[in-house]
Amino acid sequence: MAFLAGRYILDGPLVISEIMSWERRTGRDLFLFKTDFEKAYDNVNWEFLLSIMSQMSFPKRWCKWIYGVVSSARSSVLVNGSPTFEFDYSKVKIGAFDGVILPNGGPKLSHLLYADDAIILGE
Repeated sequence: MAFLAGRYILDGPLVISEIMSWERRTGRDLFLFKTDFEKAYDNVNWEFLLSIMSQMSFPKRWCKWIYGVVSSARSSVLVNGSPTFEFDYSKVKIGAFDGVILPNGGPKLSHLLYADDAIILGE
């Protein structure tokens, strides 16, 4: 949903609001899982960073260590303010859920994304 011509910032929340209203009227059980990915390194050009460090005479071994730290894709989740175990990011289709099939011939909706926020939903 993010940064598409003709779309508005409130399109996502409006869609979620309508789905929740529909769920309440029909009595269907749905889940919504909202995440906020907070990572300060999203827009860093790693090649540029390593080039600058090299020009500043940082040792190659040090540059590799720094690159390993800032480019690793590991995360943990805060649950009620306490972090969980760390895990690696990956994209795996395991068929755990199918999303929500919307009424009146609507599409199947499994997630909405905006910038660093994601809402995952299903039945």
